[in-house]
Amino acid sequence: MVYFINNLEKGKGKMKHKVFFMGLVLAILALAASCAHIEGGGLPEFSGVENREWILVELIPTAEGEEPRLFNWGDGVLRYTLAFSEGLLSGTAAPNRYFGNYDTDEAQGISISPLGSTMMASLYPPEGFLEHEFFRYLEAVHHWDLREGRLELYSFPEELPEGVLIFRPLSR
Repeated sequence: MVYFINNLEKGKGKMKHKVFFMGLVLAILALAASCAHIEGGGLPEFSGVENREWILVELIPTAEGEEPRLFNWGDGVLRYTLAFSEGLLSGTAAPNRYFGNYDTDEAQGISISPLGSTMMASLYPPEGFLEHEFFRYLEAVHHWDLREGRLELYSFPEELPEGVLIFRPLSR
């Protein structure tokens, strides 16, 4: 009987080791899979942003208590768009056209130069969003991301709430 109990306890020890070993193997596999995701395409490429026209659909303030602003442009011509192509940025800022330069890095960082624009007057700011506010947000962008097919630009403008500009591809 003592022999049986000793062997049973030894078997429990082996079982504990097997369970521990299997858990360790699963943890290593999960870690390897997450590292492969990061290195092998976890971060979107900026080429997925370039050579497309994007339209502003939302401004999400990062400060507590601020409400998101949704932009429902409908079929109107007045709207805020942008396009990136080989270091050049351009778009419309209701009703003006604007242009500038940008630089990106491998960690989804982005910097946008001061923008230039045409000087047409607008009778009213579309969706109550002033053109110069849009420019200030763009010029203060520091990070970008692509999520669910939408372009997110993270901005810290002076004297305006920090926020995320959300764009969707513009289909014509």
